[in-house]
Amino acid sequence: MLSQRTVGKLQHLLEQMFRRESGGSALTPSACSRLLYEGDVPSELLDYIVATYGWLPAIFVRALHEGHAIAGLRCTRSGNPSVLGTDKHLGDIYLLQFAAVALRRWTELCSENYFRAGDLYTDAATHLIEYLDADGFCWDRNGQNIVGVGGQELSDMLATAVPLDMPVEKGDAGVTPPPSTPKVTSHLRRHVVAKMIALMLTLLVLLASACWAVVSGNSWNRGEKLALAAIALGVLAVIANWLVECGIQINDYPGPIGRA
Repeated sequence: MLSQRTVGKLQHLLEQMFRRESGGSALTPSACSRLLYEGDVPSELLDYIVATYGWLPAIFVRALHEGHAIAGLRCTRSGNPSVLGTDKHLGDIYLLQFAAVALRRWTELCSENYFRAGDLYTDAATHLIEYLDADGFCWDRNGQNIVGVGGQELSDMLATAVPLDMPVEKGDAGVTPPPSTPKVTSHLRRHVVAKMIALMLTLLVLLASACWAVVSGNSWNRGEKLALAAIALGVLAVIANWLVECGIQINDYPGPIGRA
């Protein structure tokens, strides 16, 4: 259904909209999860994406397109991790739901109410629309939805697709096992540990400087004291920003990691 070029354009748009700017993210994972659920994407698939792929577009977009996400979820029921052609087809339909959510948000941000903040994502969005059109799908600006050949709605595509609970057909040719994927918990843990190490090194440098001043017996002039105070305040500001940022990043993940 979808070409690899289209999938790449969708991944790029989602990465841009998920990225946290000074004013916040254009589309948070929590909001995206809610809108997808309203679009009839099964909650168990959304939970699986969070737990397995960490809601990272660079991982879950390709996993859906290649059928690994659908096969992995079905494996929790049947124990068979083989990827079928129907898994890829269903994964592409769900990716169209992701695309529709992102394009609706882009259109909303392009309005005067948001001071045309959507212009930041116009290039990525228009490229996605162009490649969707090449694959036979059209972005209906009036209906705010993606339609297929003959005006078929996404809801109709989901209704005719093989459901997630369909049993695996034995002897299906061309099947491949799903690749192992990093967990969101390990991703966040590495992020937190790296920042802790950087802060500890900074504090050690400050402590060493203070000890050297005391041991040497040199009295500090007013300029040196002000410089040390400025450095200390800077370190405190960095620590406060780090704590706030880590809390926001964890809360942005819906499901078992963060709060939806």
